[in-house]
Amino acid sequence: MSAPLCSFAVSGHVFEWSGDKDAALSVPAANSAFTQISCGFSHTVALNENGGVEAWGANDQGQAAVPAVYESGVKAVAAGGFHSLVLLNNGLVKGFGENADGQLNPPKQAARKVVAVSAGLFHSLALDVNHNVYAWGYNGFGQGTVPSRLYQNVSAISAGAMHNLALTTWGSVDAWGDNSTGQLFIPEEATHDIVAIAAGYFHNLALTAAGEVIAWGDNSYKQCKVPGDAKKNVIAIAAGEKYSMALRSDGKVVVWGNHGPDKIDAPKELEGRVVSMSIGGEDQIAYLVSSTTDLDQDGMVDWWEMSNGLSPDDDDKDSDSDGDGYTDYEEYLADSNPSDEFSHLSVSAGMDTDGQVVLFSPASSDRRYQLEYTTDISSGEWKPVPGKSSITVSGAETFGRIQVAANTDGFVLYRLRAQLP
Repeated sequence: MSAPLCSFAVSGHVFEWSGDKDAALSVPAANSAFTQISCGFSHTVALNENGGVEAWGANDQGQAAVPAVYESGVKAVAAGGFHSLVLLNNGLVKGFGENADGQLNPPKQAARKVVAVSAGLFHSLALDVNHNVYAWGYNGFGQGTVPSRLYQNVSAISAGAMHNLALTTWGSVDAWGDNSTGQLFIPEEATHDIVAIAAGYFHNLALTAAGEVIAWGDNSYKQCKVPGDAKKNVIAIAAGEKYSMALRSDGKVVVWGNHGPDKIDAPKELEGRVVSMSIGGEDQIAYLVSSTTDLDQDGMVDWWEMSNGLSPDDDDKDSDSDGDGYTDYEEYLADSNPSDEFSHLSVSAGMDTDGQVVLFSPASSDRRYQLEYTTDISSGEWKPVPGKSSITVSGAETFGRIQVAANTDGFVLYRLRAQLP
């Protein structure tokens, strides 16, 4: 049994409370904003705001090795057992990772106009614009054979380990594939007024229009024992191997299942900040957190405070956590580390072989910079250097290098101003 992994992705940042050694591999750098996240058996796939795919975790089948071609042009992702699916902007379904059962080979009918994808342990699903479902890959339990009754009748799909769920256009749940734990025995209350579905490995969740969660199937970890907090005001659901989750309209995340010593609860600091969540195997739980929320109204967005060891619930903008003379808010503006006294915005200068002044400064790809100068510091007047008012660095850079023409008329002093994007 691996150690439980609890991570959350916030505007490109991923955090772990306890580390599964595989899942901790190659966590992406904090250089992009995620719009979707999906947990597989022991890896995670995410879609960034630029339409690029990022992945981390176990990579024994190449399921976390994202081909360069998927750095853009993608609109959805799905993590399966040991494979990953990508849905391109043009409606084509592609993938990478394990393909022993053909789970990366969609049928020709699913070649275009696909609007959603989902991945099971060894099989894959797609939904097209005409409400048709396609399934491929391992078919040992019939999960790869879509029932004819679903023809042009499906509005959402969700793949479990060896079974599938479909939400029909009239608001009922349908299921096919493995029924070893009763996951195909749909309760009566899930036959009408359903707005969302989530297939776990061997259990299912459905969300009613009234905001109540319905669960059925495997209950070995009490993942089908819906707590009172998930019986009203729920707006989103997720299901995995051992856990079930619900996001309430008040921002509270409810987690149930795996009642053993390794049980993972939703971290309190995430309350009111979660946008969506995903659960996989091996106790993987991931949260996508809002990139704009600032519940304590201190001017620093909450995800940045959490990622830098500050409290997102306290107004600490005037604090100087590392004692370097820069307030935590000033460090936020510069995107430097408020817990490291040697991390702050500073400028050093030199000359290159062409006689130009070369300025160096710590830099962040999440900020823009404006270079300013003065020839009389006592005047307090600073002017922007022409052509240097919106300087950026790439995600791979941590230090900026700026060239400016040398001033042959005398003294000149430069400063660098960090700006929020």
